[in-house]
Amino acid sequence: MELKNFTDWNHTKIAVELERRHGVRVPSMTVYFWITRRSTPLGHWNVFELKPSGELAYVLGVMKGDGFRTSDKAQGKEEIRLCVRDADFASHFNEAIAHVLERERPNKVSLEIREDRDGAAFFRVRYSSLQLAEFLDRDLNSTRPFAEEHPADYLQGFFDSDGSATPNLNRGRLYLRVLASNTNLETLHYAKKILFERFSIASSIYLDKQPGYSSLVYHKMVTKTKTSYRLSISSQDSVRAFSKSIGFSIKRKQCVLEDGLRLVDEYGSRRAAFYWPQLYEKAGRRWKRRETASYTLAQQSRSTQ
Repeated sequence: MELKNFTDWNHTKIAVELERRHGVRVPSMTVYFWITRRSTPLGHWNVFELKPSGELAYVLGVMKGDGFRTSDKAQGKEEIRLCVRDADFASHFNEAIAHVLERERPNKVSLEIREDRDGAAFFRVRYSSLQLAEFLDRDLNSTRPFAEEHPADYLQGFFDSDGSATPNLNRGRLYLRVLASNTNLETLHYAKKILFERFSIASSIYLDKQPGYSSLVYHKMVTKTKTSYRLSISSQDSVRAFSKSIGFSIKRKQCVLEDGLRLVDEYGSRRAAFYWPQLYEKAGRRWKRRETASYTLAQQSRSTQ
C-alpha cells in the first residue's frame, strides 16, 4: 500500500516484489484491487480495537468453558466457535462477539440436528478473527484486567458455559445450589476469588471426577482424560446474591434458580420441597418446567391460607 504511492511501482511490479520478499505469490490483479481500494489486504478478517467491555468479558468467560478455537493453517484462518443446545445462549454469545468485533450485524446462528440417542439440536456460532483468537489464548494474567473491569459479565459467561442451577431435595427440604465443573483448577479458583471479593458470594471447590469417566459431548460419549473439579455455591444467601448480581443468560437455568428461590421464600424449604416436583421434572441431566404446571405461586398461597 505504501509502494503504490511511487509512480514507478504498478500492481504487477508490486506483486513480483511481494513474492521476492516473502515467498508468497499474490496475483497481480489482486494487488490491483488492493491499491485501488476495491478490496482490502485484510480480506474478511475481523480486526478490532482491543478495549474492555461487558461483551468481551462475557466472551472470555464462555471461552473458559464451552467455547473453543479452531485453526486452518492452510488458509491462515483462526475461528472462535460455540456449539450448544440452548438457542438463547448461542444468540447471546453471537451478539457479544459481534459487538467486540464492531460488526454492524451479527453472524447467523446455524442450526445443526444430530441423529444421536436423543435427536438433539445444536446451535453453532462461528467467527473468524486471528486477533481475537490470539487474545483469548493468552494466559490468565494477561486477560485478567479485561475480566475484572466487568466481573459480572465474565462470571455469567463462565457459568453459562460450565454452570448449572441445581435444586437439592434433601431430608424433605428444598435447597438451591449453583455449580460449575471444569478441569482447570486455576480457572475455578479465579472465579471463586471474583465471586467473593466483588460480590461477597461464598463458594467452595472440590474434586468431582477422576480421569476415565464418560461424558456426552455434542452427540457422542467421550472418555475424559483429565480430572474434573467442581465449584459450589451452597449458602442460600450466596445463591440469592448470584441470582441477583450475575445470573444466567440461559433462560431455563435462570428460571430454575428463580422459581426455586421463590418457592423457598414463599413457603419455606420444607413446603417448597412438596411443590417443586409439581412445577419441575427431571429430563436427563436437566430440570424441565412441566407444561401442565398451570398454577401460580399466588394461587398456591391463597389455597394454603
